[in-house]
Amino acid sequence: MPQKIRYIPNPHTITAPSGATVAPVMREIRMGNEIRTEAHYTDPTTGQFITKVLVSTRSVDESK
Repeated sequence: MPQKIRYIPNPHTITAPSGATVAPVMREIRMGNEIRTEAHYTDPTTGQFITKVLVSTRSVDESK
């Protein structure tokens, strides 16, 4: 079954399990022939990873 990928053009802040507000940390990750921009959310109080959201993908050739 194909995986559904949800793209978020402008990642927003979320509320962590501890109640703190979490802003995303944007990361670019190379996977094969594509570069993925992801928003990673980590609880600032506990340091616990919460979630990541795919923001965009592009091929390696486009990044030059």
